[in-house]
Amino acid sequence: MERKRSLAMLDGNNKMKVREDSKQVVHADNRSHASRRRLATLCMAFVLSAQLILGCWLAINKAGLFQDESYTFMLANETWLHSIPDQGVVYQNGEPWRSWVSVDDFLGVDLEKIYLNQAEDNHPPLYYILFSLAYSLIPGATSPIIGVMLNVSFSLVGTILLYILCRTLGVEWKLAVAICAIWAVNAGMANCTVYLRMYCLLSVSFVAASLAVAYHIKTERSSLRLVLSTFLITAAGFLTQYFFVLFAFPLYLLAGVYLLKKKRLSCACKFAVATFGGIAAAMLAFPPSLNHLFASFRGREAIERAVTGDSFLSFLFQDWKLLDDGVFGGTLRIIIVLVLIGLIIPWSRKLLSSHRGARMSSPKMAATVQGEEGILWLGINLLLTSSVIFVTLVARVAPYASIRYLMSVNPILLMTVLLYLFRVVAIVVQTAIGRQTAVVIIGTLITILGWSHGIKYLDQENNSVAMLYSENDAMVAVSQDMVLQESLIPDALSYGTSVYFYDESVFMEFDFEELGRAISLYFQPGIDQNVYLDILDSRYPDLTYEYVGETIDHYAVYDVALTD
Repeated sequence: MERKRSLAMLDGNNKMKVREDSKQVVHADNRSHASRRRLATLCMAFVLSAQLILGCWLAINKAGLFQDESYTFMLANETWLHSIPDQGVVYQNGEPWRSWVSVDDFLGVDLEKIYLNQAEDNHPPLYYILFSLAYSLIPGATSPIIGVMLNVSFSLVGTILLYILCRTLGVEWKLAVAICAIWAVNAGMANCTVYLRMYCLLSVSFVAASLAVAYHIKTERSSLRLVLSTFLITAAGFLTQYFFVLFAFPLYLLAGVYLLKKKRLSCACKFAVATFGGIAAAMLAFPPSLNHLFASFRGREAIERAVTGDSFLSFLFQDWKLLDDGVFGGTLRIIIVLVLIGLIIPWSRKLLSSHRGARMSSPKMAATVQGEEGILWLGINLLLTSSVIFVTLVARVAPYASIRYLMSVNPILLMTVLLYLFRVVAIVVQTAIGRQTAVVIIGTLITILGWSHGIKYLDQENNSVAMLYSENDAMVAVSQDMVLQESLIPDALSYGTSVYFYDESVFMEFDFEELGRAISLYFQPGIDQNVYLDILDSRYPDLTYEYVGETIDHYAVYDVALTD
């Protein structure tokens, strides 16, 4: 009896010890997890700080505007296609453009004007509302710095979402941070940030939509919060740019097929409601979108190109070349070959054992999070497939090959390619830190090579033309097409005095001497320059002029001296 009591007490003590040991293990795991989270947060804070510093540098160093960027200012703040300077009127201090491209009052965003502008143009209004809001914080401001800093804020949000996407798919936190760091300083990120159009915001929509899909395929039940988030992301993406559909449609379709295949009918139904509902809500919020897509000039052009396939293969080749140079520094073909080699090598357990200590039994990357490798590669394959389809569709419907149409897919494409590279590196590198280091080295090389190709939209000035801003007394512009005049905005804002002409008779009667001795004479493409130069020659015997060059939008510029 005494022995039984002793054994019972001993057993109870053992159980208590086991429970205590278990609690200690749990506490140790919790402390370790909390420590990893703090370290990951610190690392991401460093990455975001570096991206912010780079963004500030880009904002300060942006010079000039591409024509479409000038359109952004007009579409956000003035009556689109109906505002041109009066002929023969001497304007001061960048007027009338200064008033047209700035917001007069603090938070004085004119939502009705923006809505009407976009209804008449061919884009949805969300980006222009945010653009105008940013400039309304400093009434009267026209500096491109504000627009670039708005894009910097979008880029920072996109990088945060990219990290969350990686972690949601199951990427180990160090690798996720490394991918975000590579993207944060990538030439593709920089080009997207300095371009004052909606594509930087659209890239955030792409990452957000990808994150929503990752949650849907990972979670067994779709919560109301997830459904509502997917709905809002879809609506916001559509209201940013219609190209969102070219990425979201294949992504959502593939995700929906996966949910149905897994017999998760409830999740599939909720996902369909959220995605289709988001598009429908966006169309209701901006009814002109239907006309833009199917009846406008751009809409009909896209449909015609989709049907006929004019220049499709040429554009597709050019688009991939632009992505290769702008994001991957010209290394994409090499990367594709390496990835294909890594996928087709016939692995055996014995070979794996010799390289990786028999930790794997199939030719797959080492699981970055235990039990989630399948979700990881499902997500990566969905995103990569959707990205490739997006580029293909853009080449099919876009009016020409251009890097700006592709910018929005840059972060997703870079992430998926880097993860496939990680998979290839895993073949020959044994340790996790070694694999991560290899990816960082490759990412650094890609970054350096990408910057060597230049940032297309950072410098949109002809330096020879820009030197005249401070040397000459006035700008004189001769135009014939009112639409193309917006490209003069950065030049007009740089001169104290400017005058505009649309026909020879008014030009012939104007007294140019009242402008000063030296003027910069701009000719819109298509103008017969000799006619106007001959008029000046006949009126001012001592006149001399010299062709300086073209603006980024092909205005011919002359340095004119009226007297010796």
